[in-house]
Amino acid sequence: MLPTASSIEKVCVQMLLREPFWGRLLMGIPKQFDPAVKTAAAVPLQRQMLAVAVNPEFWAGLSEAQRYGLLKREALHIALRHATAFKNALNRQAFSQAAEAAVRQYLEPEHHLNDALEPSGYTATYWAAFAALSSSERRLVEQFVDHAVGQALARLSPEERAALPGSLSEALSAAGAQPAGTDWRRALRLFAASGSSTFLKSTIRRPSKRYGTVPGIRLHRRRELAVAVDTSGSISAGDMARFFREIHQIWRQGARISIVECDTAIRRSYPYKGVAPPTTSGRGGTRFDAPLEWANERRPDALLYFTDGKAPAPQRPARMPLLWVIASNGASDLRHLPGKHIQLTAD
Repeated sequence: MLPTASSIEKVCVQMLLREPFWGRLLMGIPKQFDPAVKTAAAVPLQRQMLAVAVNPEFWAGLSEAQRYGLLKREALHIALRHATAFKNALNRQAFSQAAEAAVRQYLEPEHHLNDALEPSGYTATYWAAFAALSSSERRLVEQFVDHAVGQALARLSPEERAALPGSLSEALSAAGAQPAGTDWRRALRLFAASGSSTFLKSTIRRPSKRYGTVPGIRLHRRRELAVAVDTSGSISAGDMARFFREIHQIWRQGARISIVECDTAIRRSYPYKGVAPPTTSGRGGTRFDAPLEWANERRPDALLYFTDGKAPAPQRPARMPLLWVIASNGASDLRHLPGKHIQLTAD
């Protein structure tokens, strides 16, 4: 029996509890089963992203500790940008070996695979696929990785951050740093695209590539986004129109979006179908807790909160990736808002 996507998510949850940074990083990166991959590898994905691809039969034969080590290994390769740096290596075989050695030092002994099961073939197949990308495509992949690393670091408590080895923490901070003049539109859409989950579905219309029999399997991707829209009295009609223009662009990327209109409480919720509502409900004060509680109950892949940020800090933590999208004339000090922040520029 082929393993299900939930078996990967189970390991990610274990990692989230044991090593929060690596768990949070993997939660923001698509993961998929792919029989074409020999063991596991980072592979290019559409929309200028990457994914962790795992061979389902290989995965099925691993112990829980080996599965943990396999996913952490790939998370380390991604965070240290080995896949995208591969193109510029003078000796690619030596680079692959050095990258593997660099990663192994951060794995516990029980998480190492047996020598016969060590991932191989990066040079010939997997990292070479990133080297074949155009320079602009590779930059977009690097920006996706930088965003994922930066978001995972931002969600760490001081104690969790201190638990990371010093040299690794410095390397991760450098990789996750946002450069000056970051394109907020790209950053917003990268965040929305990174909130995704995958699952396998049997299909009689597609024979198995491995065995030539039916039913085969097909990988499905979905992005379930909750979008909270601040409808308090401090949000102008221009701000509201700007919010829905950005929501529409994210919807065009293929995300399934649930809108929550809120001020001090949730006023209404509905699925976004490509058309902004003629009016919105609210116009009172602002409190952030109700949409966070609503999202925590439904567990979307990510939550985007469009607001001016002018309200006290929420008392409820978000149990999924959270991005605050701040109006161009919104609060300048956002330290009270947990999670990632993007401020829209003036039209």
